Amino acid sequence: MIRKPIHTTLSESCHSWIHQEAENIDKTKGQIIDMAIDFYKNNNELLIEYNQAKVFLKELVKSEILENYLKAKPLLQRIVREEMDKNKE
Repeated sequence: MIRKPIHTTLSESCHSWIHQEAENIDKTKGQIIDMAIDFYKNNNELLIEYNQAKVFLKELVKSEILENYLKAKPLLQRIVREEMDKNKE
């Protein structure tokens, strides 16, 4: 299987967030992506917490508490949309 580079598979809102973060801390987009990948690879406990947070987000979306909170961060918005799409199936 041929894998596409990660920057070609990101959503538009994620691209916008990465661009903004790159400007804020004076790094390139590629450096931001590499930093994020390294951070998650080296922190298994955080990955467990992230998975638990996704379950919590799913429950909030089901109860519609998160509906007005979708503008908080583009990355969170993408996760919430994915969870909402899963719930529609």
